[in-house]
Amino acid sequence: MSATETARKMTGPAASDAERRAATWLSERLRERNREVEIEPVSVRISDAGTISIHCALAVVGGLIGLGSPMLGAAVCLVTAFSFYMERSLGIPLIGLVLPKRASQNVISPPSSARIQDGITAILCSGYDLPRPNPVNQTLVRISTGWLTVDRLAFWGGMVLVFLATMLRLAAAEGAFTDILQFIASIVLLCALAVQADRAIAGRPEPDASGLRPCEAVLAAIDEADEDAPLNARVPVAVCFFGAESVSAKGSSAWFSTHQVGTPQKRPLVVNYTPGDGKEAELTSREGDLATLRMNGAAELETEVKYSEVKLSRLTSGAVARRHGLDAVTVVDNNDDAIDLGLDLIDSTFDEKTR
Repeated sequence: MSATETARKMTGPAASDAERRAATWLSERLRERNREVEIEPVSVRISDAGTISIHCALAVVGGLIGLGSPMLGAAVCLVTAFSFYMERSLGIPLIGLVLPKRASQNVISPPSSARIQDGITAILCSGYDLPRPNPVNQTLVRISTGWLTVDRLAFWGGMVLVFLATMLRLAAAEGAFTDILQFIASIVLLCALAVQADRAIAGRPEPDASGLRPCEAVLAAIDEADEDAPLNARVPVAVCFFGAESVSAKGSSAWFSTHQVGTPQKRPLVVNYTPGDGKEAELTSREGDLATLRMNGAAELETEVKYSEVKLSRLTSGAVARRHGLDAVTVVDNNDDAIDLGLDLIDSTFDEKTR
């Protein structure tokens, strides 16, 4: 591979020039496989750190307001907590609407049209941007085996507690307990703010090819299926590479929200690939942070590939598809077993729908 081609086979964080170049590279790889491709522009809010910071700061302010006006302080804290939960769990921004949008892009094959709505049995997808460093959250997830995150601490240990403290003041339950409760909540919220500052200090990741590994798994799955039988001749499959995947799957959220996929009588299976540790193929059983979403498991489908189940404390395109009523699995890793696992699940779905 030439130096020029190596430079093009790299991606970067969401809404970066490197991500845009990666979209072009992926579209070319699909055209080489005689597939129609469209690069769809999408505008998304990519600042997770920004929305966390705004909500934490407002919750602290609400607590301070509650010292003099408990009713007003409680209202501010309640609206802030509700907005944070809606955005971080359900992808519906409220207060977060104040943040600016940035341009990203989704690579769709075939182009979004009636062909996506009719005749598609499965969608192979993955993200292709690089996540921004988040060292504190990664450490919390690792030492707690996934049950503790910055979002959960900020919401349950910060926003909910400060709202409870203001409600106690509203009920005239002043005292040391209420003061300590609000103090602890405020410290948690300020620590969450400091974590976002740490993310800013960590900076942006340099362009790298590692973010394209799940995409290469999708391309390899297409190639492997074509060796046995022409994939489009047997199983009509769409391919979607989503931008801004590392930012709460914003690219796929925008796409699934604006496109009808399948019909009420025929809903395609979504097989999403996400990076893993390379040891063995895994399927996610649940995905999400504040609220987790149950994914379809291989037990509901059929496969002979050995795999294990894991829980992800973040959203992927697979979880977004589940949120929109589709059957979806997320395959963690991009090794040969992971590729075979995805193909087995597609085949089992196709066989079931054609009986």
